[in-house]
Amino acid sequence: MLQYAPLSLGPARLGRIVGAGRRFAAAALACAALLCAGIATAAPAAPYTPAAGSPEANVKRASDAIQQLLVTNRGSYDKDPERVHRLVDAALTQVVDYDGIAKSVMASSYRQATDAQRRRFADLFRASLVRTYTKAMLQFVDFRMSLLPPNPAERRPDRGTVRVQAVGPDGKTYPMEYSVMKMPAGDWRIRNVIVNGINLGLTYRNQFAAAVTSPANRGDLDKVIAGWTTAQVVPREVVVPREGTAPR
Repeated sequence: MLQYAPLSLGPARLGRIVGAGRRFAAAALACAALLCAGIATAAPAAPYTPAAGSPEANVKRASDAIQQLLVTNRGSYDKDPERVHRLVDAALTQVVDYDGIAKSVMASSYRQATDAQRRRFADLFRASLVRTYTKAMLQFVDFRMSLLPPNPAERRPDRGTVRVQAVGPDGKTYPMEYSVMKMPAGDWRIRNVIVNGINLGLTYRNQFAAAVTSPANRGDLDKVIAGWTTAQVVPREVVVPREGTAPR
């Protein structure tokens, strides 16, 4: 289970998190296509071909598949969004550890939850992510992304980080980091995403904790789970200032 470092969430900091990059952050976790493109305001990134079986290769394969299916189905999304959601979900299943992320988001509440509550939250979390990120990716076709070579010193046998640089239409660059873990079957899956210093896993975890302690729910996990939606975390506006990486 991923451990997230404490992060001060005063009103100003929380406002910046909530105000940062709904569609871009969403597109990141949905594994936008990793294209070997030059990065504006920096030296062009050299093309990098990941080794077979590496975390980078797994992320890129799923990303390419999602990008292609969304390009193909873009025109039919408004008419039949659920069909497109099913296609995206099938692709994400190959690279995202939904259950692991859901467990981390529930944090201490996971130990208190029944098996039925754990399963219900994991299913709702998955469906909410797929809906949010499918909509996001459809609106970020103009972003160019470059897969960066891994840092061997940071790679552990069972976990690592896949780094991507993205450049928007306005030329601004955005660093992205996918935290990945090696599963028992030997494949690598995404467990968290940090976009321009915004730790989505930690943000979702804080959202769940706040919902548990809210006066409306009073620790009732059934109410918390029933009211869950990732859309509460990542807002509509795209406001992603160029800044350093936040603590994680």
